Amino acid sequence: MKVLGRNATPNEETEASIKVLLKTSLLERTDGGGEVLYSLHPSTIAFVQAHQDDQQTLEVQTHRRAGDWLEERAKTSRSIWVDIEAGHHLFEAGEYDRSNELLGPASVTLRQHGRVRESLQLLLPFLEVGKEADFSPQLRGQCLGRIGNTYISLGEMEKAIRFHEQALVISHEIEDRRGVGGDLCNLGIAYARLGKVEKAIGFYQQALALSRETGNRQGECNVLGNLGNVHAILGLAERECGNTHAFRSQEEKAIGFYEQALAISRELGNRRAEGYALGGLSDSYEKLGQEKKAISFSKQYLDIAREVGDRYGEGNALGNLGNAYAKLGQVDKAIDFYEQYLGIA
Repeated sequence: MKVLGRNATPNEETEASIKVLLKTSLLERTDGGGEVLYSLHPSTIAFVQAHQDDQQTLEVQTHRRAGDWLEERAKTSRSIWVDIEAGHHLFEAGEYDRSNELLGPASVTLRQHGRVRESLQLLLPFLEVGKEADFSPQLRGQCLGRIGNTYISLGEMEKAIRFHEQALVISHEIEDRRGVGGDLCNLGIAYARLGKVEKAIGFYQQALALSRETGNRQGECNVLGNLGNVHAILGLAERECGNTHAFRSQEEKAIGFYEQALAISRELGNRRAEGYALGGLSDSYEKLGQEKKAISFSKQYLDIAREVGDRYGEGNALGNLGNAYAKLGQVDKAIDFYEQYLGIA
């Protein structure tokens, strides 16, 4: 409230005004989540608007001042909601780059915790920001890529591809080689989910070459894990056709890619990526009939998923454990894991 007082007014005068407003019930106090919150009475709002010649300028200034204060607070706060509030006010003030730097990572966190539609709602307003606005091409491309990934999580692959293609155009325009690699990898994921595996592999191979060329170890790790996924898909197709030798060959290729991804993720200390690689290994070994190995990898994956709050990963690990125990004939254990998986899903 001190921040939102009249410009250049000393703090003590602002505090005195607040106390007067509280006594007259023109500023209403509520308790929310252990925090004291205040809201302006409609009469107060009407008074301020009546005494302000340029209401739009007042609103923009107010959003900017609130955004500035919250942005500073977000640097030390562990609450994602501070980032979201700061990003909201900065967006309303037309500070789109600063807003995106807060809301972009917040949207990823929400998506990774399974709150996908909330994640999307943080990003969609940026689509209405015109190219002439103060919104850098690099951050615009990142935003498009995040929206694309959100649509992948929602299973809407055609939409995801459209957004990743737009992001790729921007990355080429600004000569962002790492960005191009990330966009190609994301397109590969979307096409793989559509069942267009050969097309996906083409995108992954381009992305892998770029990540190695630019020294992007995290990008390399991501692509290797996704190459493991597509070879696992090819393995399943071979098994359904009765081609046992080809099935085993594809699964062994998948394991090779997962092992490379696992090594890089551990080198970088990226626990989430480590979990994904372990999950891929558990899935491949279960398909190959090596249930004990699969269980060992799945338990490691489950521990990491719970540690980093990855609800999708936790569910997948529980499902893998259910599959392995079912194959071992331990049906009660399998049912228990499947029920936990169902609850998360």
